[in-house]
This record gives sequence, structure tokens and C-alpha cells, in this order.
Amino acid sequence: MPGFLEDKSEKKVRYIELIYDLMFVYLVSRNADLLEIHRGFLTLERYGLYLVSTLVILQIWYASTLYINRCGDGSLSEYAGLFVNMFLLYILGQGIRTDWSASFYPYTGAWALILLNLALQYFLSLRSGATTGTTGSCCSPRRWSCC
Repeated sequence: MPGFLEDKSEKKVRYIELIYDLMFVYLVSRNADLLEIHRGFLTLERYGLYLVSTLVILQIWYASTLYINRCGDGSLSEYAGLFVNMFLLYILGQGIRTDWSASFYPYTGAWALILLNLALQYFLSLRSGATTGTTGSCCSPRRWSCC
């Protein structure tokens, strides 16, 4: 059986995770504003902005959800990372507007910092699994292997 299927224990959803998911509801609602009809038509530029923003939102949500489901242990560092990401998601949401040039740097900066924060959390999980000597760490190659 593959290593990532061995852990069958259920994890309870914490309130912080639900609040974190509400930030994505906010982002999707901000993103829907890009689909505003201009002179009777939806312009290709606005539809392109909508698609790019949707892909960015989904990438962040998938990466965050995967981390929380695989490695989430309710530690202080995990909570701190979630709060930092929530703040950055708010900045990202404020950057979703039709005038892309005015919000390019805050938007891409927040996106990059969120991904760096997630990478740091993965690194901390890997390091804590290595220092404690546990082989079932969420980031161990045995757990992620598909063979």
C-alpha cells in the first residue's frame, strides 16, 4: 500500500481553518467583480484577468489545504503561518481590480510571500520530523511515495 494512504486517522476541522477558508470566499467574491460587463460585452482582457486571478487563488488554496491536511498538527508555528497568510490574502484580495497596473506589485508580492510562508511551514515540518526521528513525518519521502 502506498505510504500516503497508510494514515487513516480522521482529523477534526479547527475553527481557524474555517476562518481561513472564509478568506477564500472573500477572494472569490472580489474576483467575480472582474466579470463586470463593459458596454454590453465582457472584454477579453477582463476575462483573462479573471482566469489568472482564479488560478492564483486555487493554487494558494490547494497548497494550503494540502499542508493543513497532511502536516497540520495545531502547533503555534502553524497558527502563526495561517494568520500571516490571512493578512496576505487580504492584501491579495485588495489587489484584485480591473486596473491591473495599479495593484501589480502588492498582488504579486502577497502571492510570493504566501508561497514562501507555505514553503517555510513545510520545511519546519520536515525539520521537526527529522529531529524527533519519526519516520511517519508528513514530509518524509516514505509517506509521499506512490510506490
